[in-house]
Amino acid sequence: GETVDKVIRTLGPRVTAMTRANFSQSNPYKGGSSYTRCAWEVYLGNVDMCVGNFWETEERRAISSFTSSMEVDLMMLLTSPVNSGFDVSSLKGIFRPFHDDVWG
Repeated sequence: GETVDKVIRTLGPRVTAMTRANFSQSNPYKGGSSYTRCAWEVYLGNVDMCVGNFWETEERRAISSFTSSMEVDLMMLLTSPVNSGFDVSSLKGIFRPFHDDVWG
């Protein structure tokens, strides 16, 4: 975010953007998350830190340490109350948007 950009520019370190193209070949992480892969690069000592909008997942905390968050994502799940009981026939409701011919 903007805060991190200001800190980096003030400190003036040499910054290298890490992409899939320049992560180390010795990195044991082969998954699809570039954030987790970057945490592995810190663990291996190939980079000093990763800067980005990371979520501190259990897997990433096990690999590397994190600083306090500078920005926080607030997430809420909102639902409406259910007034009627649930029964097996309620499952048919998920198919209501589709025409019978589709399910032929």
